[in-house]
Amino acid sequence: LYARNLLDSKYIVNDCMQAWGYMEFEFQDSLGYLINSLIYEGKIVYFINAMTPDVEEHHFMKYTKAQNDWCKASEKGMWKYLIENKLLFNTDYKNIVRFTQDGPFTAAFSQDSPGRAGSWIGYQIVKSYMNNNEDVTLQELMFDNDYQKILNFSKYNP
Repeated sequence: LYARNLLDSKYIVNDCMQAWGYMEFEFQDSLGYLINSLIYEGKIVYFINAMTPDVEEHHFMKYTKAQNDWCKASEKGMWKYLIENKLLFNTDYKNIVRFTQDGPFTAAFSQDSPGRAGSWIGYQIVKSYMNNNEDVTLQELMFDNDYQKILNFSKYNP
């Protein structure tokens, strides 16, 4: 059911922007850390938002408003879970997929959570980075593969 909802025609522009983002800004990461994948996915979501500025956040995340509201309400708890379980610098591919790929929910968080909740966290980190570094352009962000720098300079603290 969740997969069918993601194929709705209302997401055509979103899907095109996402495909363009993935093709134009390839993931380059030699370390394989979960945090790097989260930030990369967050950059793609930020790119989609920049290309479709009049679209609400839940739409370009392909979430319902309720799912996006759940993420907002649970942001601190999700971040705490990632830190307490020492997952940010984990390199297990199964963990990365668990937090960044589509699914009915993100099992590590809750059955109430949407799929890709880790990507939502990555998006919040990127938004914080861009808000705290107003001199950085979208192009500079998208070509910057120093994920640790982005995390550090984001001053992310939900």
